[in-house]
Amino acid sequence: MPRIFLTLFLLFLSSTALAEEPAVIRQQIEDTLRDIVELQKLQQKLEQEQDSAQKRLRDTEVEIGRIEKQAESLRQEIDKNESNLQELDKKKSDLGAARLEQQHLVASQARVTYQNGRQEYLKLLLNQQQPERFSRFDLLRIPQPSSITADSGVQPDFKPAKHC
Repeated sequence: MPRIFLTLFLLFLSSTALAEEPAVIRQQIEDTLRDIVELQKLQQKLEQEQDSAQKRLRDTEVEIGRIEKQAESLRQEIDKNESNLQELDKKKSDLGAARLEQQHLVASQARVTYQNGRQEYLKLLLNQQQPERFSRFDLLRIPQPSSITADSGVQPDFKPAKHC
């Protein structure tokens, strides 16, 4: 049934077209040709826009790749810095422990010095004034070979170090 209507419609159109004057047909052809030219121009414009969009997309993808590479480099640098930070924290902890140990040694030395009645040495030790005198007191603290042999009866086999 739809075929019959379609066939009848086409026959009606063709009979109408034959009945029209050739000038009208020529005008319709010219209008159609102008429409075709305009559509071709529009198609070219759309193709140019598409090419431009594809170029921008390629440029954007290249930029994304560069940024990803830079981000990876930064991640590696962060990992390296975190590793260095952990190492420095360990050194800080070790130095803190060494400082505490030295504080205990100084306190012990101060206590012994005070008990032995050498307050001047203690004053130098605590104030750290005149370090050359402090080092001389250290020399006095080292037992001399004559005092070792007198106390223990054993002859030492070392010679005292010469300090400037």
